[in-house]
Amino acid sequence: MLRHRWAVLALAVFVGTGARPALAADTGEAATTLARDRFKQGAEAYAGGRYKDAIDLFLDANRLAPNPAFAYNIGLAYQELGDAPNALRWYRDYLRALPGAADRPEIEARIDDAEKRLRERGVQQVTILSTPEGATLAVDGLKLGVTPWSGELAPGHHRLTLELRGYRDETTAFELPSDHAVDVGTKLHAQGESVAVPPPRPPREAPMEEVRADEPSGRSRVGPLTWTTLSIGAAGLGAALGFEFARSGAVDSARAGTNLEGKDQYDRATSFQTMARVSLGVGAAFAAAGGVLLYIDLSSSPAPGPKTGAAVGCRGALCGVTFHGAF
Repeated sequence: MLRHRWAVLALAVFVGTGARPALAADTGEAATTLARDRFKQGAEAYAGGRYKDAIDLFLDANRLAPNPAFAYNIGLAYQELGDAPNALRWYRDYLRALPGAADRPEIEARIDDAEKRLRERGVQQVTILSTPEGATLAVDGLKLGVTPWSGELAPGHHRLTLELRGYRDETTAFELPSDHAVDVGTKLHAQGESVAVPPPRPPREAPMEEVRADEPSGRSRVGPLTWTTLSIGAAGLGAALGFEFARSGAVDSARAGTNLEGKDQYDRATSFQTMARVSLGVGAAFAAAGGVLLYIDLSSSPAPGPKTGAAVGCRGALCGVTFHGAF
């Protein structure tokens, strides 16, 4: 449990540093700020064992500014409540949003445990997705909700029907295994839209020329996450230096003042020293992380797009950085 709580608090510190969450769309600065507040409150509720309150606050934060970190923490809270279906749903949402997450093996272990619990009950989870979303879905003739939808069904063969105004009804079949959850995705076609049938592929007469992996992609190999991490590291180190200068000035004032003034200045010096150490720890952590990301950016092949993330957390004078993503 302590490990779970530290994960939540570390993510709360990340949101509180001023780094803007990765939003699905620009939700506005006010919504983002409110999401940060809800997230901090959720982390405090989780740390206090108030898991239902934490879930409500994380859900509110995710509604305001969608972020995989929220899905991860919602899953943790549901797991603490012993709610295997909802824990499974949110862990799967987290990996769906971050397929290359660094903690994927740990999350998959949690998913396996939840799937085993559902199997013992004689059901398994399925997630119905559609493009576009918002389609009314029915499984075996029974209407269940709108997409995206996750729920538990008996393992076996099922018939899925999707309906959405302005689009043709789609009917498909899927098989739900007993030992693991599945996703069923369907693309809806607008009414009047012709569905092109791809022509048969002609036989290959000669091997196509391979594209060299080291060919330039036409875009910078240093990603925005790397620049951001290095910038935060530099800012932290600069702040540490400023606090150290302030501490030194307070010590000098303490020596030159009266006993009462000296005590006040000494207290200020102690506060500046603490802030300098915290800033130094955070700055050093981000600087080291930025160096690692810079090395990875320069030594790896260009990827189609950034899929990396980072979070920082501190306990006292100790700070650490966690990463997720695919490099």
